[in-house]
Amino acid sequence: MAGVRAMPKTLKKADISDMTSRGAGAWEVDVNQVLYMTKEGDGARWLDVAQAKHRFVTKADGIVFRAVEAEIKGRDVLGNEKDLFLMHCRPEMVHKGGREAMQEQSKQAAARNKEIAGQMLKAGRKKSLTAILSGLAADEYLTKNELSKAIGGKKENNIKLIDEMVEDGLIEQFAPTKKRDKQHTNGYRLAGKGAQEYDDLSNGV
Repeated sequence: MAGVRAMPKTLKKADISDMTSRGAGAWEVDVNQVLYMTKEGDGARWLDVAQAKHRFVTKADGIVFRAVEAEIKGRDVLGNEKDLFLMHCRPEMVHKGGREAMQEQSKQAAARNKEIAGQMLKAGRKKSLTAILSGLAADEYLTKNELSKAIGGKKENNIKLIDEMVEDGLIEQFAPTKKRDKQHTNGYRLAGKGAQEYDDLSNGV
């Protein structure tokens, strides 16, 4: 007995061992094998062999289909040569026990991508902070909250970044003698920028 049945869309990411076909499942009773194809997080298609029903000993967990792009030379309707871009799927058999390794690799790759994205975001915020502070005059400063609002995003991440840049000597934290607000206890500016000029202006020199 062979056939193809549609699956409810809500089950496309569910655990295959918990899946059932749409409607009654009696049609699965006498079959020798049931295969489910799902979409992976990286866009590949996974044809599961081991988890679904099968009346034999399988040597594979399943087959993964990945998209492959190719460019070939062809001709248009007028016979002129042109480049043709093709895409097809390449099947790769995943042997018994290989599914867990593949999932672990995907998890590690996702973690690396997340880390890289975080580093890029942090570098962008650091660049924004430097640009903001570089535009201040010698007698100006910004508070930590003002800097956080200026670059946007999560305040706790911004505060942590400001503290890191202070520790690294990129930003100077100081107690302004000429305050814009009496509640200001600390001011921030680029390290070494206008420190003497600020003190001179504050002291009326």
